[in-house]
Amino acid sequence: MVSVTEWQWEPNFAVGALAFDFWGWPPLSASFCATFRQQLGHQTVEHLGKF
Repeated sequence: MVSVTEWQWEPNFAVGALAFDFWGWPPLSASFCATFRQQLGHQTVEHLGKF
């Protein structure tokens, strides 16, 4: 048995509990996403469109 953080996923698939929804905003810049990911200290995945 291994921790869920060690599971192997398909590219651009993630399991998480933190989400942000920006209605009517322009796309977030690559530099913002990189800084956010660095500050968070975890892998992140950007999802566009409806869940």
